[in-house]
Amino acid sequence: MNFFLDENFPKSAIVLLEKQGHKVFDIRSTKYKGCNDIFIFKLAQQSKAIFLTTDKDFLHTIPHLFNSYYGIIIIALRKPNRENIIGKLFLH
Repeated sequence: MNFFLDENFPKSAIVLLEKQGHKVFDIRSTKYKGCNDIFIFKLAQQSKAIFLTTDKDFLHTIPHLFNSYYGIIIIALRKPNRENIIGKLFLH
């Protein structure tokens, strides 16, 4: 599978996902770092990737702006930190 990390998603997910054989795109390593959410989500769709984010705003915008997409995983936590986010992603 292809995954696309939002800027707020822990970089440590890259290594863990790649170890499982997935391809991971990280916006932070591109010229598009800092672009608006919709533009970044469109980049993920061009990459045919599942979008990984902690931004709850996507819950309200994506279903209304896109008829179809490759997927989105939103990990919304009361106390978000790298360990908790990765734990939810990999269901530890």
